[in-house]
Amino acid sequence: EEAGKREGRGSRQEKIAASKLVAQVFLFSLGSYLELVEQGSLLSEGALGLCVLLSYALFYKAFLAVLRRRANVEFLMSVAMLGSLLQREVMDAAMVGVVVALLDTVTCSTIAYVDRRLKGCISVPSANVYLADDRVIQASELKVGMRFQVRKGDAIPADGTVVSGQAAVDESRVTGEARPVDKDKGSKVRSGSLMHSGFLTVTADAEVDASFQNRIQDSVQQAKNTMSGTQEIVGRFAEWYTPAVIAIAVIVAIVRDDFKQFLVIIVAGCPCALLGAAPFVHAVAIAVLAKKHRL
Repeated sequence: EEAGKREGRGSRQEKIAASKLVAQVFLFSLGSYLELVEQGSLLSEGALGLCVLLSYALFYKAFLAVLRRRANVEFLMSVAMLGSLLQREVMDAAMVGVVVALLDTVTCSTIAYVDRRLKGCISVPSANVYLADDRVIQASELKVGMRFQVRKGDAIPADGTVVSGQAAVDESRVTGEARPVDKDKGSKVRSGSLMHSGFLTVTADAEVDASFQNRIQDSVQQAKNTMSGTQEIVGRFAEWYTPAVIAIAVIVAIVRDDFKQFLVIIVAGCPCALLGAAPFVHAVAIAVLAKKHRL
C-alpha cells in the first residue's frame, strides 16, 4: 500500500514536471520566433516572461535559502534570472528556466520509472495469513515464531523456515533465479516469493514489515531520498561558490560604479551544469540499476 502511494506521488510529480517542460519549451520557442520576426515585440517578451514564471519552483527554493540564511546554487540561478530580466535579456532568463525544467523532468521521470519497476518486482501477499492452528489473522499481526501455511499460488508473506511440507517456490522476483527452487523441512523462504506448487508450513523468522521484500522497498526509497557523495560535494562547493560569485560581482560593480556589471557577473556565474549534473547522474544511475534488477 505504501509503495502504491509513493508510486502515485511519483507519477503526479512526473506529469507536472513534464507538463511544465512542454509549456516552457513551447513558450520559449514561440518567444524566440516572435523575437526574430519583430525584435523587442510585446508578444515575444510576454511569451518568454510566462516561460520564466513557470520556474516558480526554483524561485521558491531560492526563497527558502534566504529564510535559512544559506545561499545555494538555486539562489544564484534565481538571481541570475532576475538579473537577466533587469537587463531586459528575457530570452536568457527563459533559457535558464527551460534548462532547469528539463533537469527536473528527467529526475522526476527516473524516480517514477524506478517506482514502476519496483512495483513490477513486488509480489503482493494476501491480507490474511493462515496459521497452522487453523486461525486466520491479518498479515500485520504475524509475529516471529508463529507458524503459517502457504499453498500453491500464494505469495509468502514473511521470511521464515520450513517446518513441514514440500514445494517448488518461484524466487525470480527475489533472487532473479528463473527456475522454481525446491523447498522442504529446514529450508529458508523469503517474503515476495511465490508458491509454484506444493504446500508448506513455515515458522516466521521476521514480521512482515521487517521481512526481505519490505527491506528492499525501504532501501530503494532511501537510495532515492539520499544524496550521493557527488551531490554532497556539489552542495558543499555551492556553499562557498555562491557567496564568492556574489562578492566578486559586488566588488566589480563598486569599483566600476556600474550596477550592470554586477548583473553581468551574476548571469555569467549561473551554474546550470553544477545544479543539474549531480542529481541527473544520480537519477540515471538508479534507473540503470532498476533496469538490470540490481536495486
